[in-house]
Amino acid sequence: MAFETEADRMNEEDAMRVFLRTFACDAYKLEFGAFADYELRKNGQLRGYVEIKTRKYTMHQIDRMGGYNLALQKWEKARRTCNLQQVQFVLLLNLADGVYYHITRDFQIDDCLSSWGRKDRNHVSAIEPAIVLKAHRFAKL
Repeated sequence: MAFETEADRMNEEDAMRVFLRTFACDAYKLEFGAFADYELRKNGQLRGYVEIKTRKYTMHQIDRMGGYNLALQKWEKARRTCNLQQVQFVLLLNLADGVYYHITRDFQIDDCLSSWGRKDRNHVSAIEPAIVLKAHRFAKL
C-alpha cells in the first residue's frame, strides 16, 4: 500500500534543492520502497543516502513532542547499508519553519519507542517501533 502522493514528491524535490545548495554533490532518486529517497554522489563516487520527511510541524513543536520519530526498520536498513558501504546517512526534515538535516555515520539515537505511527490509515504497517532523535541533532539549512 503506497501512501506517497504527487505533492509528497514535490515536497521532497523542494527539500533536496535546498540541501544541494549547501552540499555540493549530485542526488539520484531511488526507487519507491527503498530505505532512502536519494543517493548522494560526488565525482561519481557514492557518498551517502538521504531520507526526506515532510511534516506540518515546526522544529520547536517537534522538540516539545520529545524529538523526531522515524521507523526503526527504516533506520536499521539505513544503518546496515551505510555501514557496509562506509557512507553517511542524512535525515532531511522539510518542516513548517524550514528544512533541517541530521548527518550520521554512527547512527546514535536518543530513545526508542515500541509502538508509534498513524492510526488513521487502518493499515498494520502504519504502527511500528521507532527511534527518536532529539531536535538538537538537527541543523537548519
